[in-house]
Amino acid sequence: VMEAPWGASAWMAGKWVNKRRAKGRTAQRVRAGMTAEQLRRVDALPYGAAFTTDDALDALEAEVERRRAATPGWRIPTRHVMEAPWGASAWMAGKWVNKRRAKGRTAQRVRAGMTAE
Repeated sequence: VMEAPWGASAWMAGKWVNKRRAKGRTAQRVRAGMTAEQLRRVDALPYGAAFTTDDALDALEAEVERRRAATPGWRIPTRHVMEAPWGASAWMAGKWVNKRRAKGRTAQRVRAGMTAE
């Protein structure tokens, strides 16, 4: 989330890029409406892989430990947002976990890219 030059104070820039770089039908439809120069520019953006799966798990485990010290039995809710060690001030940690624990195709695809450790 960032402030946009056209005045939006909470533009979801990462989501905007994702909708143009993903492999699904929505991204293909959006990309079909872009010029070659726009495609080159969006593909050149530094997006994703800002942290590893292990970085995320380390941060989540530390958060659970900290929260459970104050509230025994605390669980990560889907809407949980936290500061992350890699600089994200509002990382949607609950959604990150949900995308890896759900039963749908997206979760299966994401889990397939994780190591067995």
